Amino acid sequence: MTEAAPRRFPVWLFASAALNVLLIGVIIGAAAGGVRLASREAPAIERLAAGAAAFRALPDDKRAALRADLRRTFRETRALRAASAEARAAVFDAAAAEPYDAARMRAALERWRIANSAVQAAWQDAVADAVGDLSPEERRAVVGAFARGRPGPLLQRRDADEGDAAP
Repeated sequence: MTEAAPRRFPVWLFASAALNVLLIGVIIGAAAGGVRLASREAPAIERLAAGAAAFRALPDDKRAALRADLRRTFRETRALRAASAEARAAVFDAAAAEPYDAARMRAALERWRIANSAVQAAWQDAVADAVGDLSPEERRAVVGAFARGRPGPLLQRRDADEGDAAP
């Protein structure tokens, strides 16, 4: 049994070295290409912080009602979200297909866009209904908290962190 181990060791050593070289190449290539991971993550985190600040600005009773509405909307959009996930998978299938078919890819992207729009519309309707249940003072407090939770103007270009200010 000890004879089999030395034969496998060089194979694993070669595989490990090959993966390490590949990983180093990807990292160097990404760095040379200007890829910055932090710049891609920050906007999502900022949106979450702004949304949490706006949510905290609501009175307790309205916050509980909104939470219940959002849970209901989540349950009601299950089929829409599943359709969106299926459409997204079809996009990846079309992109990976050989031979590549641009018409198939465009059609898959269109189906995904339509499915995502349906999900977004359902959530936006829920938000519109929830905002409609707020008093004018509560709406101002929520909008103010949301604006304070986001750095800079509400509408900001992506390249603003590179010295280009938003108009």
